[in-house]
Amino acid sequence: MTINMKHLLFSISLFFLSFGSFAQSKFDSFSYRKSNDTCQRVIADLDTFFVKYDTLGNISNHLIKTITDSVYSSLDSTWSYRTYRTVDFCEGDLIALVAKPQFPDNDNQYHQSMNNCIYYWDFGDGDADSIPYNNLVGKIWTKPKAYELKLTVLDTNLIYENGTGCISENNINTIIRITQNPIKSVKAPVEICSGTPFMLNVGSDTNSTIIIDSIKREESITGLFDSLIFIPDGPYCPSLYLETSIFIDDFFPDKTFDSINDLRSVCINMEHSFVGDLSIELYCPNGQKTILKHFNHTGGSNMGIPGYGNSGCEMSPTNLPGTGWTYCYSNQYLDSARGVISGNMPSPIDSSNTINHSKYYQTPVQNATSAATGFETPDLNGFSTLIGCPMNGEWKLRISDYWGNDNGFLFWWKLDFKRINTWDYQSVLDNVVVEGANNYNLSNDTVVITPIIDSSGLIRYNVSVIDDFGCVWDTAAYLNVAQSPIINLGSDSSSCAPFSLSLNCGNPDAVSYLWLPNGDTTQSIIASSPQTLDSSISYIAQVTNYNGSIYCTSSDTITLFVNSTPLSPTNLNIEEQHNLFKINWQSNAQSFELYRNDTLIAITPEQEYIDSNLVHGENYCYEVKAFNGICESDISNEVCEVFLDINTIETNNFNAYLYPNPTSNKTILRVEGLNENANVRIYDITGRLIKTLELNTDQKELEIDVQNFAKGIYNIRISNSTLNTTKKLIVNR
Repeated sequence: MTINMKHLLFSISLFFLSFGSFAQSKFDSFSYRKSNDTCQRVIADLDTFFVKYDTLGNISNHLIKTITDSVYSSLDSTWSYRTYRTVDFCEGDLIALVAKPQFPDNDNQYHQSMNNCIYYWDFGDGDADSIPYNNLVGKIWTKPKAYELKLTVLDTNLIYENGTGCISENNINTIIRITQNPIKSVKAPVEICSGTPFMLNVGSDTNSTIIIDSIKREESITGLFDSLIFIPDGPYCPSLYLETSIFIDDFFPDKTFDSINDLRSVCINMEHSFVGDLSIELYCPNGQKTILKHFNHTGGSNMGIPGYGNSGCEMSPTNLPGTGWTYCYSNQYLDSARGVISGNMPSPIDSSNTINHSKYYQTPVQNATSAATGFETPDLNGFSTLIGCPMNGEWKLRISDYWGNDNGFLFWWKLDFKRINTWDYQSVLDNVVVEGANNYNLSNDTVVITPIIDSSGLIRYNVSVIDDFGCVWDTAAYLNVAQSPIINLGSDSSSCAPFSLSLNCGNPDAVSYLWLPNGDTTQSIIASSPQTLDSSISYIAQVTNYNGSIYCTSSDTITLFVNSTPLSPTNLNIEEQHNLFKINWQSNAQSFELYRNDTLIAITPEQEYIDSNLVHGENYCYEVKAFNGICESDISNEVCEVFLDINTIETNNFNAYLYPNPTSNKTILRVEGLNENANVRIYDITGRLIKTLELNTDQKELEIDVQNFAKGIYNIRISNSTLNTTKKLIVNR
């Protein structure tokens, strides 16, 4: 199969990616002979990136990470540190790995090339592949966990000279880490009112809208039996013992029990009266066993809280289970170690703490035949009787009751094997993306959603949960939206004298109305403005409706202004400055309209204006009108002046024009005959300077961005020591 990855950052062609047959036997049986006298070194290595094909068919490049982990050993309370590289991706992804061997001695005796190498890959899951003369390999891992990736590179340059070529001997120190969908559940639709913000939370807390699993990968192997079983009472039952099984299949096929530390603990949740009657044994898949407790027929203490009834061979209404306590057996977790469990301990016998791995019990001497030879003597090598057992297969727990008149039940039991590596990892939440109207991210795990005011019914929001591996996990959340009242009291209103206004908040079917500040409870009111000039009052309408399950309230506000009529501005003055007029006046009004030659040129709250759109020798007459809200003064006295201060140096050869004009996002200023660098200043209609740009003599065009300009008319003034000209620009929206 050929995969052409033409869309990747690197042009890579993958030829003959084999996913069905892996040459494990070829890999295992290859005979490596060293010929150090003639070989130039070859160092196995990976490129800095890998290629990912996700389940949607998207292809992308990703960097291989370098990580330093700190590992704490609870056995000897020490920390160790390890630096390694990781290939991080999502469950179901197809991964293409790129080998990039290094040749530090290249060309000393002969030339080395990656094209002359055979690549032996071990993917850590029992699969392997050998690829001659192609440094690319493709692989899908079926189970999300950590795997050690191994690569051995054979340089074939000397294969005819020494019979084998030259082989790499280093570890590439690379871990495959796979994350899986963390989404556990989504809460049922929440009923809210339209227009009301809803906080969608994603987290492991049960109060979250979307509950996710942190999915911390601790690369150990455990097995669990979880079912309530009666322990036969004594030798007269059809079976003397209870036997239950856990099936393990997570180890490599040929993995065996090689060390007493391979089994970290056996935890049993049970209750039983008169513990001295019991023996407890663990059997591995080939029948070898370890004894957790010998039968010694001594000691009447209880394990857990036995139930009612004390005889029989099965559970019955007169022989019911009590409360199981957890008893763990370990020769590694020795914090507050309890020794061998015994019926002579205080009753009920204390349970183990599985949270901090304390108060665990130890195995007795395995071949003991009496108290004197070790029935209750701890032996930390007790699990040695399991050495040689296959790790995969059926593990059995056998609990035998050798004397009658007892009550006992098994609730569950668990095996915990040692870590198979130290590559614990955890993919955590990175971000949440919600599709739908009116939402924004408050934090990386919280999105605020506000259903629009005129919406109702069951509304779906598509949610993408993104982890720090870059994996995107999709789900959906729903809001059951009840429509809130829609109120529109209109725009604020003003007058130059006290007035009244009829206000109606609509929604005739609402269950209640409330008007503030006066407390009216009707659908409509007559609102009165203040009686004092230059003052205001705000009216707030609150309306509540009910859909049979939820009350929804909305509000709207309108403000009534009463303004005084201002006096006409005084002391209107023209101050002639270089290439412009500065017009100023005096008034206590809120805003002003400035007229030039009877034409409105500016609306401004300031009491001065810069007029630069002037022509040499022209006569200009100015008038000002004052406003308080809608209340306007008489127009001021007129002042006039002839503009004579424009530099008259020859500029006949200069031309400038704008295109497009009008515009909505940008315009181009094109100039001809510019002999000196010039400033380009942009003024709005009020004379306020908006932007300053520079135009150089070698420029024929200047792009002006007006995307953030308000709709209106702008003056673009081009000036230097010999030039002063103004162009008008219209910005539309």
